[in-house]
Amino acid sequence: MNSGRRTERLRERLSLLERIVDSLPDGVLAVDREGKAVMWNRAVEEMTGVRKEEVLGRGEYAFAVPFYRERRPMLVNILLGDGREWERKYEKIERKDQVVVGEGFAPYAYGGRGLHFWTLAAPIYDEAGNLLGAVQCIRDIGERKQMEDELRHWSTHDALTGLYNRAFFEEELRRLEKGRFFPVSLILCDLDGLKVTNDTLGHERGDELLRRAARVLASCLRGSDLVARVGGDEFAVVLPQTDRAAAEEVARRITQAVAEDNAGRPEIPLSISVGTATAEDPGRPLVEAYKEADDAMYRDKLARGAEPRDARKKADEMAFLYDFSRTVHETLEVSEVAQRALEAVLKVTGATSGSVVMLSEELPAALTTETAATLEPGDQFRTVPAGEVVAAVEQEGRSVHFDSRPGAGTAAERRPGVAVPLMAGGRVTGVLTAAGRPEGAPFSEDEAAFLTTLGTGLGLALQNASLFRQLQAKVSMLERLVDWGQALAGHLEKSKVLETALAGAREVLGAQWCALRLLDEETGELVLKASSGMSAELQ
Repeated sequence: MNSGRRTERLRERLSLLERIVDSLPDGVLAVDREGKAVMWNRAVEEMTGVRKEEVLGRGEYAFAVPFYRERRPMLVNILLGDGREWERKYEKIERKDQVVVGEGFAPYAYGGRGLHFWTLAAPIYDEAGNLLGAVQCIRDIGERKQMEDELRHWSTHDALTGLYNRAFFEEELRRLEKGRFFPVSLILCDLDGLKVTNDTLGHERGDELLRRAARVLASCLRGSDLVARVGGDEFAVVLPQTDRAAAEEVARRITQAVAEDNAGRPEIPLSISVGTATAEDPGRPLVEAYKEADDAMYRDKLARGAEPRDARKKADEMAFLYDFSRTVHETLEVSEVAQRALEAVLKVTGATSGSVVMLSEELPAALTTETAATLEPGDQFRTVPAGEVVAAVEQEGRSVHFDSRPGAGTAAERRPGVAVPLMAGGRVTGVLTAAGRPEGAPFSEDEAAFLTTLGTGLGLALQNASLFRQLQAKVSMLERLVDWGQALAGHLEKSKVLETALAGAREVLGAQWCALRLLDEETGELVLKASSGMSAELQ
């Protein structure tokens, strides 16, 4: 083979090698013994924005400028014995025989976005073992680093609130005990009524309470302070170099911040019990201060007992309102004619699930499809979110209007009914009829009075059977319903009939509420009806 043919084959092989290197996803650069660039593949071009024609043949670390904006040794140079002091610039570096492996960050790669990279440098020898230069591979590990950072973050943080978690909190206490940060103060906080909120309104509302509590606590602290969620409803604040007086001032700020947060969120009030303690010097273990703060927090909870109870009561009321609205708007079975009338009411009023339509008392009791279509917003109706109904009643301070209408069926079976209003100046037009048991046995006067009283609470005969699965739960729930009904209808006197009905409440606790209708199928009148039957064991 003549020399020309050999030269041509060599060029072909070099061209093939160049295409192979260019096709690699990792960046590849190489230098000769003098440190001049002899290879710069397409991946490196993408990382730096610099074409190989601008780099090849250049030395004096010129190829480092697109990565670092300065001339400095790269790993290939370090491998060749140039600039060993630059090894400390890498996050990790390790020598394996003649190969050097490392990780680092190039802040100006990708147009200034930066590049987290893994890199490997190896020497290049000829067939005789003579050193020709070195080659360096550069791999983008940005996604891996991001995942590692996220894992590292969530290993020390609470996923729901974004605060530090208990593991980090305990590690911080151990660190502070060995340092020079005394006095160290601790504040323990407990979110009152979280379980009640979860049980009555659902865990989404409970989670929102936790996030609100986290935001309130964080807003009261310095940058050097730490707040962590250390339990389901418990938070802990660490105040380095803070004496007892300063810690108590932070506790007062927390209490004030809770009140300010509640002023803008009347539907579900935030209630936090707070306790403080201080370790004045390293002679007192922080675990003892933690126990003291915990005890103080529970004393605060007992001293403020009425406030958490108010929060739980409000949560109960919210749950009942939500169930009322959801039942009215989502779970009714009505005839086609009645459904059209219902749709007309909802369309005109703009009511949705989770809201209640307040109708003016000036409107007629019977609301048909035709009359519903003529409703005008403002004076005749307004739509109020379910969570604001109780607050609206309390704010306006008016009594609730009640009406009495005949029940359904024959004269012998008729029982008193009651319109189901929500507030003065606005009502849901309706009739709550206490029908007889499925077997036909009529209710006694006391039983009918008891059922009617429940209806005056807020049409709470709409409660579904799932709320009354256990007999003891029925006792507690129904007693609260009666108390709430009386609070809304404060002008009603507790008559002897009502007292008798309450005394005999346990005999009526087996009542199962069912057969709901929003519209009378015959007249199209907007009504609420419920029939009631006794459970088998109490008949």
